[in-house]
Amino acid sequence: MTGEPEVIVCGEGDILDAPPSIMVDGMFAVPIDVVSVTASSVLDWTAKAATTKAKMKFRLGPEGGHPLFDIRQLTFTSIKLDGVPLTSGQILHRDLGGGDKAEMRVIAVDLPACSEHVLELEYPMDDPRSPRTTSRSSNGSRPSCGRSARAISPGYMVERWLPANLTYDRFKLTMTVQVLDSPSEQAVYANGEIQELGFHKWKISYPAHFRSFSPMFRLQKGGAHTHSSAILEPKGGEPVELDVFLEADVGKTHEEVQAEIAGYFDEFIESTGPYHLDRFYVLINPGDGAGMEYEGATSTGYLSLKHQLFHGWFGRGLKPRHTNDAWLDESWTEYVIDEVDVPVLPLDFAAPPVVLCSDNPWSRHMPLGVFGFGERVFATIAAATGEADLRLAMKLFYELRAPGLFSTPEIEQHLYCELQEPVIRDVFHRFVYGKDGPTPALPPGYCP
Repeated sequence: MTGEPEVIVCGEGDILDAPPSIMVDGMFAVPIDVVSVTASSVLDWTAKAATTKAKMKFRLGPEGGHPLFDIRQLTFTSIKLDGVPLTSGQILHRDLGGGDKAEMRVIAVDLPACSEHVLELEYPMDDPRSPRTTSRSSNGSRPSCGRSARAISPGYMVERWLPANLTYDRFKLTMTVQVLDSPSEQAVYANGEIQELGFHKWKISYPAHFRSFSPMFRLQKGGAHTHSSAILEPKGGEPVELDVFLEADVGKTHEEVQAEIAGYFDEFIESTGPYHLDRFYVLINPGDGAGMEYEGATSTGYLSLKHQLFHGWFGRGLKPRHTNDAWLDESWTEYVIDEVDVPVLPLDFAAPPVVLCSDNPWSRHMPLGVFGFGERVFATIAAATGEADLRLAMKLFYELRAPGLFSTPEIEQHLYCELQEPVIRDVFHRFVYGKDGPTPALPPGYCP
């Protein structure tokens, strides 16, 4: 660390990975680079209401126009851009062609290229799944910033509660959360730095390399989980600080869970490559195994623990450039972690095409086919190349790119050029991109 401020060159950095600008309702809508989001939320148990003030600093890239961002909250009591009041009609969701509920908000103000701005929002915090719900705190359930179990749908990452950007963008997130008049003790679980500011008041700071799918935040009744920490020293890897929060009804001891996680780290480092952080934060709840992955963290049922941990390598280690590319997160994880004693059958090329990766850059849906069908995509490749060679090629892809981004065409090209098996491109053409007919010929210079 030199202490020197970061030098930002217009048109470089995260904006290079953004979808293209688009005309919508007479406005030239342009992606932005979010620099930071700062938010303060107050949850009033007696009033059964929650309010949030949020500030988003952002810059435009080399194209001027109407900025694109998202927040899934429903109503706003105050909106300001650079201190100038706006109306709700000036930040409406607009259909960019990405499908149902994949809309983005467009700021109906034309801004110059390479300029920096501040958007300030105040709003009652509603659950966007249920417009009539006044607060997630009203029934004792917990708000959640980050991906939820319904992440296959658009708008269920940070933008569910706060202004945010798409997955291509990194930004610093700082939250202050206060609970008033709670009838019981409340606890915060997060993969950021947690600072207690007073009784039932916390500040959570997430690092600037986090993306909209990275932050984990849980506010729930305290006392249900016990905590343990350990230093993992995985074979072939660097030490990792492990925090485990374990619900008693899970029926496992901390020692058992720590040993299990240590074994998974050894296994994944050997099979896939280095773990990219120095910490892992695990919240284990009772239940049948439902869970969610975050950057260096998971909130999960015990039965899904191994699956969620592997996302520390594929999904939150090597990250999808766009939501379209996130099919690989689940499909490869299911293929690697499949613990069901049923053979995964290769696909029949006489079957209809299936889309796992849309060619619309504004699509924000993860098809349900990533679970099960995506596993068979890799089984089909393995049947042609041999499973050992496929796994070695995927390990090399991870080691070359993690903890950066990947796109679906990049993984297709890598697998084909490493393994030299034509069926790879056939599988991607028909069962990933969903195209019928013959696979296009190789372009010149396809393999370096």
